[in-house]
Amino acid sequence: MGRISHPDIIGTLPVGPSAVQSNAQVYTPNGLSPVPIPHALTLDEIPGIVAQFRQGAANAKAAGFDGVEIHGANGYLLDQFLRDSSNQRTDAYGGSIANRARLPLEITDAVIGVWGADRVGYQVSPAFTYHSMADSQPMETFGHLALELSRRKLAYLHVTDSLIEIVSKACPRATCQFREGPSPGPGTSQRRLVTPRIPVSERPHVAGWGDEVRTPPAQTCARASSPPAL
Repeated sequence: MGRISHPDIIGTLPVGPSAVQSNAQVYTPNGLSPVPIPHALTLDEIPGIVAQFRQGAANAKAAGFDGVEIHGANGYLLDQFLRDSSNQRTDAYGGSIANRARLPLEITDAVIGVWGADRVGYQVSPAFTYHSMADSQPMETFGHLALELSRRKLAYLHVTDSLIEIVSKACPRATCQFREGPSPGPGTSQRRLVTPRIPVSERPHVAGWGDEVRTPPAQTCARASSPPAL
């Protein structure tokens, strides 16, 4: 989660690409609290982050999963490294788009080393603006990442806008329950869901990526108001 955490939850200062505080708040044992200024990861610490993702992928494989999705969205650690509002580094992991994409791609390569590319997906959320997230060149930034992921022949690229906004457009009455209640049940996958905020004509197209534009079907709205089947 990177900087979107709190010492009262994880026992230490959250980390991030830079010492840039988010406007996010998180629930702690002491109630809702603002997140602190994160510890900026050093060059010596970054290989340990890659190793944690590699180990997580290995753990999932040992547990019998069919594949894994790398969470590079929603203002969490990999999203923080990718976007220039949260990444203000001046070393090999900051500055240019290629440098800011370096850690997400290193982690992708590490996970591919465990699973093989055809069992790995990657999630991004280009239009996500919560948690103080923004980028000065989102089309170029996410276009570069999509191209690099495409070259690695991943199983899929999962592109989402805010889930709350997606569900509200498809079924307004489900919005509050979806936000505060249980997650939707089976059939609500948003794999390869392209953000509706960017017109189709303006989306960078990489062969095989982002070909589908979908919102949850009507039956999804009904499931969003009741607990998922187990």
